[in-house]
Amino acid sequence: MNILEIVQLTPSDWQKYKELRLRALKENPEAFGQTLEDALSMSDEKWKQRLAKAAEGINYWIFFAKLDNELVGMVSARETNPPDLNPTVKIQGVFVASEARNKGIGRKLISHLLTEIRKNPKWQKARLNVFSSQTQALSFYQSLGFEIKEKKLESFSDRKTKEAFVMEKLLK
Repeated sequence: MNILEIVQLTPSDWQKYKELRLRALKENPEAFGQTLEDALSMSDEKWKQRLAKAAEGINYWIFFAKLDNELVGMVSARETNPPDLNPTVKIQGVFVASEARNKGIGRKLISHLLTEIRKNPKWQKARLNVFSSQTQALSFYQSLGFEIKEKKLESFSDRKTKEAFVMEKLLK
């Protein structure tokens, strides 16, 4: 069948969001700044708050991909902190389940996210970080018009560091 929908979840759907996020952290821990342990320690209320804030669509967004009514992907973005001189959103939490990859779902998630962000003319740039070891992700984002702006070391709560590329795309 392969019916794809890009949707938002409501706070009452928090368990579905949590389940997908935990799966993402288990399957691709190297792709995220959050550890599985940190996510497991989050309160139920925190999961609900994230979805409620995303529903406002002001400076925080989360969208999900449903393939044949099953959640198989997600993407989130937030205003950079501290805010940039040129209002910028940071894309993060991009995940597509292994069984749903190579079907254009990641591209549709990012495209939908950027369309929603562009509804507010305030936002001028989108930024994301990609670890240098993620060569497929790097090529994917470049195909969407993101450009490497700098290389930096990312630090994590476990005191490890990894080399990452900062990529940007103009939204105007």
